Amino acid sequence: MKTISKRIKLIFVILSYCRCAVVCKRLNSLMPLIICSGIPKSSFKKRVTYLVQEGNATLSNVALYEYIGKQPLKTLPHVLSKDPHAFVRTQPQTIDRVKQRLVDKSNKPKEIYTELKADNSSSCVRDFKVIRDIKHNEKKRERKTTSVRQNVADEILDVISMLNTHPFVQTIIHNKDQVPSITCYTEEQILDLKNFLSNKHNDPLGIDRTFNLGSFYATIIVYKNKRLIRKDTKLHPVFLGPLMLHKDATYATYKSFLDKISTKLDNHNIENVEVRLSEQITIGSDDEKALTKAIDHAFPNARRLLCTKHLKDNVKHHLQNKIGMEKCERDLIMTDLFKDGTGVVDANSSIEFEERSAQLLKHTEIKFLRLKTTMKNT
Repeated sequence: MKTISKRIKLIFVILSYCRCAVVCKRLNSLMPLIICSGIPKSSFKKRVTYLVQEGNATLSNVALYEYIGKQPLKTLPHVLSKDPHAFVRTQPQTIDRVKQRLVDKSNKPKEIYTELKADNSSSCVRDFKVIRDIKHNEKKRERKTTSVRQNVADEILDVISMLNTHPFVQTIIHNKDQVPSITCYTEEQILDLKNFLSNKHNDPLGIDRTFNLGSFYATIIVYKNKRLIRKDTKLHPVFLGPLMLHKDATYATYKSFLDKISTKLDNHNIENVEVRLSEQITIGSDDEKALTKAIDHAFPNARRLLCTKHLKDNVKHHLQNKIGMEKCERDLIMTDLFKDGTGVVDANSSIEFEERSAQLLKHTEIKFLRLKTTMKNT
């Protein structure tokens, strides 16, 4: 300790000779008597002393490192670690390199570890768990800096503010004790949709609710864009039209959405020239009661169709659960009804439909008497 005091006195003498006003200050706030990992407090210690500038004096960044005690012959494990191997601190430049690689979410900790080990084993991290910890800490830091925990009221206010900031958000309906429903579309979508409905063709307008978008539903309107043709299939591509994000599936929710779209279509002009909708609009949907009721209200003159998939599901459910028909017998009925080209649903005219339906009933007249009675009654 006497040697240390002599060194400090010598520093003060030199600084006084250079007429620099400085203060020697021990690093009490940051590293007071830092103890090496795994070493008892009384055996080996480190102390750092540095100079703090006062006035206009210019000093270089100098620190005095002092070690007290006897240095161990080998590095011991970290005090808090269960790993018996020696603790080696990861170099800062290696940590920075790991963070850069973690920017790409597809990079996994084991892959980054293998890459670092192949490049330079001396500067590599101990194992891939270190990289995993760095990734975890980065995620925590991002959540603290970029995300703010909000309550439901704050989230609703954020959604409402999108009316003035997001061009896709058009209407937000928020009723008491109900999650807001959001109607989204652009003017280009309304223009394309009205062009589709103003031309005479046999393609229906599709309206359906999805079930695989998390806790919210998305009711989407789809249509075929008649002004475009796919190069590979020579068919018109299916385009997304207006959609509604909602939490419940009630008639009131569907009605508010479809009434909005119906009014928008009636009031929308193309280059200041009014375009009238076709007198007979065909709409395809499933057999959801709330949705079909809302469609009938918003488009009273529309002709509703069920898509083939929903027809298949309904027939299969009826044959299996209501009649109790065996699988082999169900398959025969399903083939006659839905086989491509020759099935009843693929009839090109009402006459052909009646002929195929009569033939189906004739095939099932003897063997499936209960089915014939059910089909006639429905």
